[in-house]
Amino acid sequence: MVSIEPFNILKKMLDEHTSQNTHIYSYGPVIHNPQVVEHFNSQGVTIIHTLDELDTYPPGELLIRSHGVSEETIKKIQERGFTIVDSTCPYVKKNPSNC
Repeated sequence: MVSIEPFNILKKMLDEHTSQNTHIYSYGPVIHNPQVVEHFNSQGVTIIHTLDELDTYPPGELLIRSHGVSEETIKKIQERGFTIVDSTCPYVKKNPSNC
């Protein structure tokens, strides 16, 4: 099963913030399709792969993709001043050990 929810959420984030100076990030690629990832990148979405990378960017909205992240990671992201947009798959949320 493929979740298109993170894809749609990211599109909505871009639509809502194109006129604003809001930085938009995704914690890992939102979809496993290089062309789509490149398209989002060209629209201003920055892909973050590690927490340490966050220190090199100004705070903004950070999408948590369907794979999810641990509660500890969420806390560390928020401590750095980023706003979380959580699109974690409900099945992953039910069993956080999958993160």
